[in-house]
Amino acid sequence: MKIYKIAVIAGAAMFAATSFTQGGITLRRQLVEGDLDTYLVEIKSSQIMYSDMMGQEFPIDVITTAKVAMKVGKVDEEKQEADVDITGTDLKYDFGSIGGMMGDVDSQMPKEFSFKGKMNKFGEITGAMAAPATGGRGGMMGGMMMMLGGGASGAGTMFPSLRFPEAPLNIGDSWDIPVPANAMTGTPDQKMNAQLVSQRDVDGVLIYVVAIKASTPMNIDMARMMEAQGGGGNDMAGMMADMKITGAMETSATVWVEQGTGRIVKHETLQKSKQKIDGGMFQADINGTTTIKMTRVKN
Repeated sequence: MKIYKIAVIAGAAMFAATSFTQGGITLRRQLVEGDLDTYLVEIKSSQIMYSDMMGQEFPIDVITTAKVAMKVGKVDEEKQEADVDITGTDLKYDFGSIGGMMGDVDSQMPKEFSFKGKMNKFGEITGAMAAPATGGRGGMMGGMMMMLGGGASGAGTMFPSLRFPEAPLNIGDSWDIPVPANAMTGTPDQKMNAQLVSQRDVDGVLIYVVAIKASTPMNIDMARMMEAQGGGGNDMAGMMADMKITGAMETSATVWVEQGTGRIVKHETLQKSKQKIDGGMFQADINGTTTIKMTRVKN
């Protein structure tokens, strides 16, 4: 009798899953003015740097945390897009063993940030521009953080988004997400691959699980990046402006998407990078990993 009950339950579950996906799943972001999502964000970067000048490996561990909120503004029903404001507050930094070497670095790091952009029905955020960061010189130190592989250097880092496909999907289906070229970081047009992995119930919230993979070349000119971020103005900035960073980064991410609304519940990213720094007299290799976790909390 027990075996029979298990078989019936398993069969019912399989039927439910099959019938649910038979007509296809259409992923869309519901745009409602006033909607507010708040997240806790944690970025952990663990890198190993080696240069002939130092003659040994040097560990670089950086942890950045923040509270990030995204609010939906006015909705354009005709274009099916909405204004969005993304704000970050309570930014905190832990520089580990390199903290003492960098002096009073906390006073130079931004304590909050603000981005404005547009979100469309596919969940894609475009046109996000950084407002002047407060609490520090975000441009110069933002460049330093990018060189070290961590920190809040852009909207895509602190609030990664996901573009849904136009066509319906079944569980297991994949689609490509175009990533436009970025002149500041020297990356060309490229694509990420996304796959609808499963559907599940997480603490009473029905979600879809999406897996993302990408391979990104790196060709960063620090002078160009710092100019775009408004950095510069001291000796350290001048030294960094001569640096160029090349290499590659492999990214894998898992995104939990709320069914029915398309709102992101959680976003976890793992980045593995191999970089080469060329600063004229100073040259180094930096290899390591960065994890980014964004978890929705109650407002």
